[in-house]
Amino acid sequence: MHEEEKLRCSLTYSKSCSVLQNLAERKKKSLSERAQAEEDMEEIRRSYQQELDKLRQLLKKARTSTDQAAAEQVSSRGSFANKCVEGL
Repeated sequence: MHEEEKLRCSLTYSKSCSVLQNLAERKKKSLSERAQAEEDMEEIRRSYQQELDKLRQLLKKARTSTDQAAAEQVSSRGSFANKCVEGL
């Protein structure tokens, strides 16, 4: 009976070691996958921020261009009105 107990303990210890090793490997894999996911998310954030900055610059240029065109139109209308008044 004593030998059976030793054998049972040995098998239990072996299974426990295997389970712990499996768990450690799964944890290592999980940490690696998490790190990769975080890197991917950071790359997506950077890309999104660059695209947002680019669109903001385009909007700013469009607004400036529109403002300049409006100012020129107002100026030319003023000149036309002045010429009309001078003609009277």
